[in-house]
Amino acid sequence: MVRRLLIPTTLVLGLLATAARPALAWSSTILEAAGLAPDAVALPAGGADIVFVKDLASPSPDALRFKATGTSSSELIDSAVLYSNANPQIAFDGTDPWVLPRSQAFVPGGVRLYQRTTSWNGVTSITNAYAGDLQYDPSGPGPISFVYTATSNGALWFGTWSGSLGGQPLAPSAFDDELSLAFGPNGRAGVAFLNGNARLSYVQRTNGTWGSPVVVDATRPARWPSLVFGPTGIPYIAYTDGGNRDLRWASRASGSWKTSLLDGASTKTGWRPSLALDPGSNPRIAYEAESPSHNLRWAAKNGTTWKFSTILTNSSNALPVTGGGPSLVYLSSGAPRIAYGGSDNKLRWAKQ
Repeated sequence: MVRRLLIPTTLVLGLLATAARPALAWSSTILEAAGLAPDAVALPAGGADIVFVKDLASPSPDALRFKATGTSSSELIDSAVLYSNANPQIAFDGTDPWVLPRSQAFVPGGVRLYQRTTSWNGVTSITNAYAGDLQYDPSGPGPISFVYTATSNGALWFGTWSGSLGGQPLAPSAFDDELSLAFGPNGRAGVAFLNGNARLSYVQRTNGTWGSPVVVDATRPARWPSLVFGPTGIPYIAYTDGGNRDLRWASRASGSWKTSLLDGASTKTGWRPSLALDPGSNPRIAYEAESPSHNLRWAAKNGTTWKFSTILTNSSNALPVTGGGPSLVYLSSGAPRIAYGGSDNKLRWAKQ
């Protein structure tokens, strides 16, 4: 006897509609009439804070500024004529936002670390340094941590601030400010950087002790690494092939580093990646395609499969990405957001 399972018509139509539902489109809004080189950090209570550089195209001094999403105006942090390529970094310690500009080596007084309490203040300076990345480390020796290279000898340093400045060298050489610092479970920390030969390299802190640096990809020059840890402590790095400018991927999931090409085949489609994990711990990357037209692109991994798409172009009323590349964050709601600067020098906020 054959038994037939009767499924309500409404359920069938609902399942078909779900299966056919397209991915949510991206759109963008203008946050500031002038702003480039942004970095964003999601806040536990919702929303995000953004640091950016204003007036890059102006002959007047460039201004380092702060913007909280949902507010109508931005705040001045500081101004100096040499902020123009600063690529500032922002972190949130649970109470206050902190900012550290990159490429500020020749500003008088050195790289300055800023904290916002009731107003913005420079709390300390690092002389003769290219600052690279800034993060909050709740388990570390100082809640605010950063990495930088010394202009005197190119050495890579790890710094901390907890009322006083601390630091230690991690590697004998690193390339300028293209550094990425991340913290993982159980106090683990890592730094992705380019060694003196511009090869992607990595150094990790485990159980409070920094190990020796290792070369991750020795076969090609690299640019713009972006590092995150998975929930079990596996490090992942998105980076750019320094020759072909394609998007590449490095993972230590099997205990040793494996690298692969993600997007592009000598097509210059992998500039300045920004890597984050979605609420399901799936890797997501926002990045810039130099060709064509510096469009904003998106890479998403589900299981073992990567998918790539162009998410914002001129035709979608979002101008090409310039000035520091995109900054991808996931809000406390689980929604992705991307801060980026358009070719019209406007600071934009993309959402899906």
